[in-house]
Amino acid sequence: MEIYEKINQILKEKKLTKKEFAARLLAINPKVNRVGEAPSVSSIYAYLNGTSSIKADFIPFIAEALNVAEQELFEDNTNSRTRYLKYILKDLSKNELELIKNRIEDLCHWEQAMTKQVEKIYTYKTNKDKIDELISLLPYMPDALYDNVIKKVREIKDFTDSY
Repeated sequence: MEIYEKINQILKEKKLTKKEFAARLLAINPKVNRVGEAPSVSSIYAYLNGTSSIKADFIPFIAEALNVAEQELFEDNTNSRTRYLKYILKDLSKNELELIKNRIEDLCHWEQAMTKQVEKIYTYKTNKDKIDELISLLPYMPDALYDNVIKKVREIKDFTDSY
């Protein structure tokens, strides 16, 4: 896959138009070493259409505009991404390590939240008959008892949610 094809693929994945990409790219104010000026919009379209070759010194600006790593512009399979990740992991900076740690923590919190939701759904389904019966009896419950039941069930819910 040619680099311009990969850029277009990323644009599709990110649901960006070529016009939006060109605007993002120009907002970065890229300076191409050869001329020291930002490319024109027509030059950017030529890059995207494959009618003009992309210079190596322009790649970092393209990657930044797409919010991807430069390597992603050249790779299109899982093995390449894995190799690249292994290479990065060999010599992590403190910031990179912190980013990975935070991402793992986010995923763990998400998994715990999803587990709680699944447990609630399971509990609801297994107790559905009891819940239906309770709902059918609610019109007969005195107000004082109703208030006490709500208070107690909320206490139980708060206690359960804290774990």
